[in-house]
Amino acid sequence: MLKPLTIWNNCKFTHYWFITHYLILMLVSPIIESSIKNITYKEFSFWIIILLVINIFFGYYLYVVNENGYNYVNFIMLYYIGRYIHVSKEKGWYRTISCYSLPISIISCILFSIIYIIISNHVWIKGIRFWGYNSPWVLLSSVLNFIFISNLRISNKWINTVAQGTFGIYLLQGVGVFIPIRNSYAIMSYNELGLLGLFLYSSFLFLILATISQLINKCTQIIYKKIK
Repeated sequence: MLKPLTIWNNCKFTHYWFITHYLILMLVSPIIESSIKNITYKEFSFWIIILLVINIFFGYYLYVVNENGYNYVNFIMLYYIGRYIHVSKEKGWYRTISCYSLPISIISCILFSIIYIIISNHVWIKGIRFWGYNSPWVLLSSVLNFIFISNLRISNKWINTVAQGTFGIYLLQGVGVFIPIRNSYAIMSYNELGLLGLFLYSSFLFLILATISQLINKCTQIIYKKIK
């Protein structure tokens, strides 16, 4: 049985690094927007280079700052990169990459996976270090995928509705009190029907969490309208 204290501890966002650091990013986003409001494209490009040097060279390689990317420092860099991509849509390099972003991303993922398999026995490059959020290959693949997805024009109402709730789905499935229940049913589904059972269970769970996420979004929108 779930005790009130257990429920409360699972509702506190400070237990989950992602939510805490995402909240920090939201708080500083107005400052970020103000900082890039009146700079030139050349200056913005220089800023991106500086941020990459700090996060990859001094962080990923030297462990001085942002060792693995699981923090708001990396989120801030990604925010700047996202804004930089947005203002680069009329540039030649963006149009060229956007045409080949998906195949390049797939090839890079395959290539880096092969590299990982080859050098995985090296002390320096164990699992989570290789795939850290500030890993150069993870950043490259993420940017390429982002460019590809940002150029998609999906008009299907249901797909767009579900897409709005994906962040909520991620947060809901990671609630500590829910994880043991989620995993036990996943194991049961796999034992009964194998991969098919796991697929059906995952699809059902996704739909349930998507519905909950949309309900929360609707309630939030109503509250915002009342406040305004």
